[in-house]
Amino acid sequence: MEAERVRALGAWRSLRSKKKLSVEKQRETHILSNEKKEKWIKDYVDRETTVARKQVQDAETAIMQEQEHMRNVE
Repeated sequence: MEAERVRALGAWRSLRSKKKLSVEKQRETHILSNEKKEKWIKDYVDRETTVARKQVQDAETAIMQEQEHMRNVE
């Protein structure tokens, strides 16, 4: 979980810099409370985990379909 937190924080910082926020927005982002940062990190990890699970499910489905196809060909 700590590694995910570190990656999420890095992604958050990268996103902030890529968007080249205005000075006011940078201040607002900088002042975010730790609770808001933690929530953002948790939401980011949840989203990434959901995407990864969906990719695994899609891969498993494709494998099962290919195996069924191979059985039908034989």
